[in-house]
Amino acid sequence: AVVRSAGRRVYVDVSAFPRSAPPVPRSSAAAQVATAAPSSSAAPTATPDETFRTAVRPSIDKLKEMVPFMTSAAASGDPRVTAALLPSLLSVRTSLAGLEPPDAARGSHTMVISAVDRVLRALSPDFSGDRNATVKQSAATIDVVGGVLAGN
Repeated sequence: AVVRSAGRRVYVDVSAFPRSAPPVPRSSAAAQVATAAPSSSAAPTATPDETFRTAVRPSIDKLKEMVPFMTSAAASGDPRVTAALLPSLLSVRTSLAGLEPPDAARGSHTMVISAVDRVLRALSPDFSGDRNATVKQSAATIDVVGGVLAGN
């Protein structure tokens, strides 16, 4: 995914997260052997993409739930509101940073972490830019790119 901005607009170019490879057709002899003998494994193993999606989904969902609180904290400027939000935001950021994405998702994963970092900077007392715009841009990145990462 790529993010670019022009004035007050933010453009996010997102490509679909690649699905697992389609099954390879088996020869008729191999298919007959497979149907004659029961499978020794009870459950199929998850692909790395599916494992990552499952691991990242709770963090992305939590960030999406926090968006109204982030925008409220940016609009209010009250340090008590920000102080109440920061522990949860840092916890989610730590969870995201602890995940190892597959190569295809590495850029999108980095973008979501960067969006959380921008929110954290925007909510700091010494931030000199437009808090509301920064938080809204970051929320859009979290929504779009995070949704792709989580498979939503």
